[in-house]
Amino acid sequence: MTAGGQDEDKAKDQLMNELAALRQRIAELEASETEHKRAEEATKLAYAQLSRIFDTASDGMWVIDKDFNVLRISETFSTLSGIGKNEAVGKKCHILFGGSLCHTPSCPLTRILGGEERVECDVEKERNDGIRIPCIVTAVPFRGCGGELIGIVENFKDLTERRRAEEAVKESERRYRDLFDSASDAIFVRDLEGNIIEVNQAAATLTGYTLDELSRMNISELLTSESFQIAMERQQRQVEGETASQRYELELVSKDGTKAIIESVIRLITENGQAVGVQAMVRDGTELKRWRENMLFYISEITRAQEEERKRIARELHDETAQALATLSLDIEAITRARERLSEETLQQLEQLRDKIEPIMEGVRRFSHELRPGVLDQLGLLPALESLAEDMIISYEIDARLEVIGTPRRLSAEEELVLFRIAQEALSNVRKHSQATEAVVRVEFCDDKIRMAITDNGPGFELPDMLSDFVAKGKLGILGMHERARLLDGSFSVQSEVGKGTTMSVEVAG
Repeated sequence: MTAGGQDEDKAKDQLMNELAALRQRIAELEASETEHKRAEEATKLAYAQLSRIFDTASDGMWVIDKDFNVLRISETFSTLSGIGKNEAVGKKCHILFGGSLCHTPSCPLTRILGGEERVECDVEKERNDGIRIPCIVTAVPFRGCGGELIGIVENFKDLTERRRAEEAVKESERRYRDLFDSASDAIFVRDLEGNIIEVNQAAATLTGYTLDELSRMNISELLTSESFQIAMERQQRQVEGETASQRYELELVSKDGTKAIIESVIRLITENGQAVGVQAMVRDGTELKRWRENMLFYISEITRAQEEERKRIARELHDETAQALATLSLDIEAITRARERLSEETLQQLEQLRDKIEPIMEGVRRFSHELRPGVLDQLGLLPALESLAEDMIISYEIDARLEVIGTPRRLSAEEELVLFRIAQEALSNVRKHSQATEAVVRVEFCDDKIRMAITDNGPGFELPDMLSDFVAKGKLGILGMHERARLLDGSFSVQSEVGKGTTMSVEVAG
């Protein structure tokens, strides 16, 4: 190949290389332009999203340049300030919003311009209409791509509703404090160990200690050891979830050493769902206890008198009325034997009269038995309860039975009579009101107590909040059973649920 040909080939190769480099550069430029467009689209999307957040933010926001000119405000800020968007943009911020704190050393805008990266403070901004708005203001710098300060973004959190809520809480606390200090019942606020945190004047009057002395004491210093144990047990039951709001009795030891019966009801004080203390409402129960004891004695005497009267009437019905009816029946029988001297019509009337006497005698016997069953006095509680169950089957077609748990033993006459009357009244309720087809009388003999429960399979009912509410519902029999149980210092309870039957239980020492 000649030299000229070689030079031509070199020139051609160089031209091809330059063309390839040019194509690559064009491709790079096209890729760069595409990336640039993508970046622009992403920037526009991000800006649109930020604008949406800005305009829909629950707090008021505005953007201000370094000269305090408003560049943009949010919808919430416009509502907060009463200034329209078009009215605000381009205006000086201090002119629009009362000028309060603007250009002073403590002004958030001034502090950001001074180099701080974040400023937060509580201020009251005054609108042009004179209304002052409490706010939490948060200011941050607004910078360009190169980091240069362009302006300031301020966020205004309206505290008006919060302040109102705080004032309402303060007013509520003030009223509670007034109630706390003036309450007629003694109030003790203490921790879970019994250390007294706060008391009212009634507590000082009740105990004889001063408010300052009580605030340094533990309730164990005010109660007998047995009562302190009861108080802590009640507290623990509530901590474990039991709702025990009923009053209970404790024995208080006052400053001068005298003892008094007090009634207490407690509620837990919680923080974040955890029990941290107890508030106890306490009142002097000495007179009330004496009144209750007198009332219980009065009820006991009335009940005894009623039982004696029942016993007398039952005996008279059995020994006199029933015997008189039996004699009358025998006399009629004797008359009918002289048939030859009587007309057929007279004989028929005598027969009818004798037939009427029989159910009357049976009714008298039943009435006498219900007033005072002889089997109770002669054989004891269990045979008497067995007789009640049999009568439910025979007379009312209710499948009733007696179940005995433990080793049976005789009780005192008064105890057996009270338990029998409770069972009798409970079965009477089953017969009259429960619509039950089955009933069980269960007697359990424990070492030191007797438990008796009467259960039926009736529809049940909704229990009232308190046992005394049975009176308003006309269920006096249930209250009577409760009072009879109290005669023996026992407890009585009713358990019922709609659709699940009813159980009446009594527990007494014995």
